[in-house]
Amino acid sequence: MNKPLIAVPIGDPAGVGPEIVVKALTSRQLADVCDCIVIGDRGIIENAVRITGSDLTVEVAADPGSAAYSPGKLVMIDLANIDMTSFRFGEVSAMCGRAAFEYIEKSIGLAMDGSVDAVATPPINKEALRAAG
Repeated sequence: MNKPLIAVPIGDPAGVGPEIVVKALTSRQLADVCDCIVIGDRGIIENAVRITGSDLTVEVAADPGSAAYSPGKLVMIDLANIDMTSFRFGEVSAMCGRAAFEYIEKSIGLAMDGSVDAVATPPINKEALRAAG
């Protein structure tokens, strides 16, 4: 039996979402019951891996069906929508609000077209979403 495939947008890149996602994906219990594809920005995810001290390897996939899921691997779709030169942790910004919206939008699109079975989101910053318009 195939495990369900869950799309996981990383939330606000400047918030705790990326670290929560990375920590959750280190769980063997999670890997036993489902596969996850993270929707976000590779630079942000690689920062979260470093910050959390995780030993996950990051693999970028073009789409959910083209990846090989296994424990210890974080499979993601990289929307490459964060300018790391202007990125600041913990600050509300239109860039991060827009990125968070795009992660959710992509995840919902994958669910709507049947590429994933469900979507699970970490916290999002509504103030940043408003700043993005």
